[in-house]
Amino acid sequence: MFTQGKFMGYYWGVGAFLSRHPNGGIPGGFFVNGETNSIWVWDFLNKKWIDSNRVEGPLQGVVDDPATFEPNAKLGIKTTYLYLSNKPGNITFANFLNAGVPIEVSTETNAVIMLFWNGDYWETSVVPIYGDVSDKADKDLTNVTDED
Repeated sequence: MFTQGKFMGYYWGVGAFLSRHPNGGIPGGFFVNGETNSIWVWDFLNKKWIDSNRVEGPLQGVVDDPATFEPNAKLGIKTTYLYLSNKPGNITFANFLNAGVPIEVSTETNAVIMLFWNGDYWETSVVPIYGDVSDKADKDLTNVTDED
């Protein structure tokens, strides 16, 4: 007998759910994810879980300092960050980790670096910018005081 539309329970995070249901779901199967406070639905055609409360690939923000910026990446939830590099070279994103190793990106010119969390690991894309962007990429904190 083939059951459809089954509530599969409440779990704190996708990892907890997958530890109990490693082979996926059934058509119309769904569970409540306490970590994201949303309902996840099984996509039978593509064989993956979809967070029904999130848009895929949302831009989360702009990285201001690759050495210290901490992304908010959760298993199963796609997200994107941008970084504007004002010079060529190697850039290490210390807190963007794949298998415990920080991501390193090389650019031959000024560039917009896109960091995509696909739900499992980080992917990068580099878009060259031709022209001087040095006045746009550095932090200007001259207007900030200790009282702010």
